[in-house]
Amino acid sequence: IAAMIGTGCTETGAVYDCAGSSEGFNLCIPLPYKDERIRLLPNVTPGLWNAAVMIPESGRLLFNYKSKLEKDTCREWTYPEVIDFCFDNPNSEGHKILETLLQNSENAVSILKDVAEKCGIQFPDHMFVAGGQAKNKRWMNEKERRLGLKLEISRIPDAELLGDWKDANKG
Repeated sequence: IAAMIGTGCTETGAVYDCAGSSEGFNLCIPLPYKDERIRLLPNVTPGLWNAAVMIPESGRLLFNYKSKLEKDTCREWTYPEVIDFCFDNPNSEGHKILETLLQNSENAVSILKDVAEKCGIQFPDHMFVAGGQAKNKRWMNEKERRLGLKLEISRIPDAELLGDWKDANKG
């Protein structure tokens, strides 16, 4: 809910990707559409709903690979270094992980496009991204290319924190 508020995805057709240790692609819809591929929750805007496609292990897979890489090389790696290494070494386990994550993201967006069509709304050409993954420019560039959507990242990528702040300061 805090990420929903922080990304401003409180109007019909708004889409956001809350991408941290797990990941959820979210679409604001005008009716409680039921589909076994999505998790449906009320939106913070009364009368609207949030359709989510969850990818529970997205960030965890990368975290585990980073830990393995650090153990194998006896040094600490930043996430930008890990992403660069994975993209620059197409035969690496890390590259396969990134490819899996990108395919999962493509699938999630495809499901939400289908939900949007069935709810009679147009799927936008852009998506807000929040969470730790939003802090990695190369990863976001590749994700944007693969998804065919303009990714919008706020100056505060941890939109759930921004949402908490907005909620706390509304009184």
